[in-house]
Amino acid sequence: MIIKVKSFKKPDFQKLLEYMLSDENRLYDKENRSFIVTHNLKGKKIEKWVTQFKENEKFRKRKRKDSVILTHEIISFHKDDSENITVEKCKEIAREYINKRNIKGIYVAVPHFDKEHYHIHICASGVEYRVGKSLRMSKAGFQKLKKDIQNYQVERYPELSKSLVEHDKKRKSRITEKEYQQKLRTGRATKREQVLEILESCFKASSSRNEFYKRL
Repeated sequence: MIIKVKSFKKPDFQKLLEYMLSDENRLYDKENRSFIVTHNLKGKKIEKWVTQFKENEKFRKRKRKDSVILTHEIISFHKDDSENITVEKCKEIAREYINKRNIKGIYVAVPHFDKEHYHIHICASGVEYRVGKSLRMSKAGFQKLKKDIQNYQVERYPELSKSLVEHDKKRKSRITEKEYQQKLRTGRATKREQVLEILESCFKASSSRNEFYKRL
């Protein structure tokens, strides 16, 4: 799966939540069921959630002009896994993501489906619930989160095998997240995959090193 995080320095909770809960791209199953996962929030209306998000921001311990007020986090899956993805699976993954992200934050999670891709949108507070400590993740922390949630996916839902991404940058032979995201958008093989396919084809058809170089 791919995880993207976009930071906002303005309290645009209302705008983001209205987009997330609109029916235009909202994911529903055949029984017209969807889900909304909320964490450390009360009520069922956007207006009440926005008030609580803003009230929680007042607890921030260190206030700066460039403080991150909220984050829009997206978990997306490969379109080839579509036949194995369900609303219930997305709901469980959203809950597990929140647990691994930081259970002390405030969250709203909603599933979407567009351009043949399933994904989960998450609105997250910039600080912990009524504590005021920043929820900012370091690069190492974000990398660990991505690995942990993918490991959960592998163990819990091994059938979602097309959505696996190699997060270890030391293993260059595997597809990177940037390449994977491009592949999701275009539906075409990445340049790396095309080159590897050519190399493998030339190698198999050659009986010597010189012939291999010549074919290349």
